[in-house]
Amino acid sequence: MAEANVLEKYAGLTPEKRVDYICKNYSRFTGIIESYTQGLVYMIEEEQDFNRREDRGDLGVRVQGGGFHSDRTANQAIRNVSLRDAIIACDFSDGVLDDTDHDEEFMRDAAVLRQMRRDFELFNSQMQQLKENDMLLIQSFLLKEKDLTAIADERGIQYESAYQRVRRIKKEIKANVIAFTSVRYSKVQGV
Repeated sequence: MAEANVLEKYAGLTPEKRVDYICKNYSRFTGIIESYTQGLVYMIEEEQDFNRREDRGDLGVRVQGGGFHSDRTANQAIRNVSLRDAIIACDFSDGVLDDTDHDEEFMRDAAVLRQMRRDFELFNSQMQQLKENDMLLIQSFLLKEKDLTAIADERGIQYESAYQRVRRIKKEIKANVIAFTSVRYSKVQGV
């Protein structure tokens, strides 16, 4: 699978390392999830289209048959939305993976994407419980709106103090996230 490098890496991370990965990629994390979700939709649709053409012995020539009019654009849009919703919900019970050869890999990738979404939501919810001043500081840092020098200048503190403050806030968020994810992680790992 094309996205295996990121998704396999994320799937193999411990809860602590997942929080580190979110912190490192916070400003683009939703973009990563979205791009891989859309890539997964594309790969599934392409595989289905290829397999369906193969099954029909399609030579690439389209012939409109006997008075039946279908709206291919609308059908494609509906298929795309249904598939996307199935990937996000990680629910493939409606046959959205019919005519694919790699359904297990697609389901695994969708499960990792769901895990990434859930981890990111949990991370953000834990950030919301910080004091407002700390929350705004860490958000501006994680979104790369301000670096440590700008934070130090804005607050009238030394660079090292700004570094320690950001580190303390990240450590607090990480501890809170891990408190929730470790329970789920240990059940998954059989610990």
